[in-house]
Amino acid sequence: MTTTLRSGNIVINNRRTSVRLEPEMWECLADVAQRERITLNELCSRINAKRHQSSLTSAIRVFILGYYRQLAGPVKAAPVIQTADLNA
Repeated sequence: MTTTLRSGNIVINNRRTSVRLEPEMWECLADVAQRERITLNELCSRINAKRHQSSLTSAIRVFILGYYRQLAGPVKAAPVIQTADLNA
């Protein structure tokens, strides 16, 4: 899987800034904002307000991971993907 980072402008607390994320992360970020019924800028402002000593980009990635982990629920005993699938 070859992914290129994509830059995007967001507004955090009325200040425009640029963030570089993988296209998949941008899609997830938009999905979360839609699920929560808030704008992308509002979501990023909330993520920014809770981050501690990390870059905004890193905080966004960690937030997305945590959000989807919470949606997925507890870990089940049976694996969903096979190890060989990860090497494809």
